[in-house]
Amino acid sequence: MELEGKKNLIYRLMFAVILYTITYTIIFKLVVQGSDYRSHMIIADKIQLGSIVDYFLNENPYFMWHILIKLVSKILYIPMEYAVAIVSALINVLIYCFINKIMKIYYVEKSELISFILLLVGPLYIPWYNEKIYLGQGTPNIWHNPTSLVVKPFAICCFFMVLKLLASIQQKIEIKRKQYITLSILIFLSVLAKPSFIQGFIPGLGGYLLILCIKDKFRNFKQYIYLCFTFVPGVFLMMYQFIASFYKGDSAEGIGISWLEVPSYFSPNVWISLLLLFFFPILYLLWNIKKVYQKMDIQLSICYQGMAWLEYALLYENGRRKYHGNFGWASALSTFILWMVVLIYFVNDIKEMKMNDKRQVIKNSILLVVLLFHLLCGCYYIFCLITVEGMKF
Repeated sequence: MELEGKKNLIYRLMFAVILYTITYTIIFKLVVQGSDYRSHMIIADKIQLGSIVDYFLNENPYFMWHILIKLVSKILYIPMEYAVAIVSALINVLIYCFINKIMKIYYVEKSELISFILLLVGPLYIPWYNEKIYLGQGTPNIWHNPTSLVVKPFAICCFFMVLKLLASIQQKIEIKRKQYITLSILIFLSVLAKPSFIQGFIPGLGGYLLILCIKDKFRNFKQYIYLCFTFVPGVFLMMYQFIASFYKGDSAEGIGISWLEVPSYFSPNVWISLLLLFFFPILYLLWNIKKVYQKMDIQLSICYQGMAWLEYALLYENGRRKYHGNFGWASALSTFILWMVVLIYFVNDIKEMKMNDKRQVIKNSILLVVLLFHLLCGCYYIFCLITVEGMKF
């Protein structure tokens, strides 16, 4: 066991170094040539460390990534461009570590490799359908936006903490106050990073809790209310961010509502694009519906994904930022969570597969091939981001 542990540690370090190198290379290029990273770096450069409150109120209501960049730049005496690449690459390595830890809790074999694969997969790419790899389809892994990166570890932790609390409520296990407090702090910090997690997760969780209440005849209603209270501080912060982003300033012109206004702007066919994004999870769920439909993590991740995508399908910013797709960040996060949950089940299916069961072997072999195609397309997207001049997303 000790030898096995050392071997796994070596694998973790190897994949962490590769991921750091990939992330650093992409982001440094994006910063230099101009992208979301560069514009956010310029915003971060305005921070005066002695007047953070003023910066929060007047410049940027979600500033976690920005202050990290500023601090590293000041402490290490390095240009902001290098601080951006270093910090962002380290955040992605941290995400890798969180995923690996959670997969070990789920008894996923080769979790070091599976966690690495999860952070590389992308939508299936069909050039003659849409020449853009990311635009129109979306992706489980956003490479071009810093605030979507920094909120990701909080989204992962909060999602699986909520799952744990829901399981405790269902099993009549006492939940300690510090568990609620810890979750509430993490949710609040996630909103400081970017409000996109609770923007999609609150309606998804709300819908799921309603289903659970009806199912168990409201026996656990009081416990569900306690869980909902953990979101209150984050919601108040998000409300301020909402007003500051959409109703204050010269470029803020409010929010519009229209079915598929933004998704259809980038995609030749929204439904085909969704299939390209979710082909592996959809195929897995359809083939294993009887096995997984009662699993709480599957149910919650689907509710989360559904509500987050509906927000993207319905809402847009009025004015010049209409097609910036800023209501799509919540859906991007939920996409990653759904992919993660389904991948955990698939890998465990492979582990438990009986080789004399031909039907099971054929089914899992097809799923594996589909997963490898998603991985290949994700790696091609990364290759393009690194090598194609002027490619920003």
